[in-house]
Amino acid sequence: MTKHKRIIAEIILIIVLLLLAVLSVTIVNDHLSSPSFHSRTISILNEQKQDALTLSVAVTAASTALSTLPNDTASPIADELADLSLPLFLIVAVIYLEIFLLTTFGWISSSFLFPAACILMIIFVLCRKEFLLVWIKRILVLALALIMIIPASATITVQIEDTFSETVNQKLHAASHIASVSEISEEDEDSNAILSFFSGLADNVISLADAARNMLSTLVDAIAILLITSCIIPALTLLLFLQAIKSAMNVDIPTRKLALLIPPTKKDHQRLKEAQKCEE
Repeated sequence: MTKHKRIIAEIILIIVLLLLAVLSVTIVNDHLSSPSFHSRTISILNEQKQDALTLSVAVTAASTALSTLPNDTASPIADELADLSLPLFLIVAVIYLEIFLLTTFGWISSSFLFPAACILMIIFVLCRKEFLLVWIKRILVLALALIMIIPASATITVQIEDTFSETVNQKLHAASHIASVSEISEEDEDSNAILSFFSGLADNVISLADAARNMLSTLVDAIAILLITSCIIPALTLLLFLQAIKSAMNVDIPTRKLALLIPPTKKDHQRLKEAQKCEE
């Protein structure tokens, strides 16, 4: 290729890159930052949020009903039910955060990261500095990861829910049934409505306390399922993408700090003691 043709090719490439940067800031940005573009993912997250709110109503109604029983029959279980409000609050907060970050990450990628990659590519065309290619790859990987992380997490959640749909639906249906029956009991003017409600639950158990424990077990199982699908799976997906970004960028992302959340094993204690002896 002659020098003249090479210059023309470079000019065309620069124009194309500038157009791509402009399109990213305008058209692509409008799509990636729009809730309608992420309607499927938002719908999945809203379903999880609705399940969490349903469980919250069930926990509140059941705890209130149990606390009104005479002679403190089920007060300890009512207290345990009240403690379940915190994980439900965390689940709802995480889901709201995911919905917020879904459009925010798309806006960041299309408004800043991808145009920055285009500008760096233009500079590379002009000055041919090889280190710029490394930064271009890093920025593009980061932009792609930000766009994909939450939709990927939601897709994985749907796959797991489909695989264990029967178990998940049974637990959530049982919990929502507790909420609906408890609400009916609270609206009943008959002073024996609460006792009638628990007597109906206790048909196949030995006592009223056993029925209350069954209720607690049902709600705990349902909340555990929501914690897995709404919190743990997104966290694991985030770790997976962080490792991908770390590999692509060849930088040290401090993901090891998350290991501090895991209790140390006996082997960890033994290794720590051996390390301390070596230092001494």
